[in-house]
Amino acid sequence: EVSSGATKMADAAETGSTITLQCRLVGELRRFLPDGDRGEGAVVVPGSSTIGDLLVQLQLPEREALVVGLNGTKADHEDVLSDGDEVTIVAAMTGG
Repeated sequence: EVSSGATKMADAAETGSTITLQCRLVGELRRFLPDGDRGEGAVVVPGSSTIGDLLVQLQLPEREALVVGLNGTKADHEDVLSDGDEVTIVAAMTGG
């Protein structure tokens, strides 16, 4: 069974298993972090979260094509996060 981001946060709150990430959103995406002016800060997520779960928790628009870096390497939505990870999220450039 797949849990939603909100369900996972509630479950984690009950068990106390959370991790803290250093998250950096670039450009227009900065507004999705609480401290939107800087575009970076600590984000707490459930201990078993993936990149996809983080994107849901941050309420990033699904229509955006996003490129996610995890500790300096391109990441997939299925990659599992660990305490202290550094995540960078950039809106992919499109055009023609």
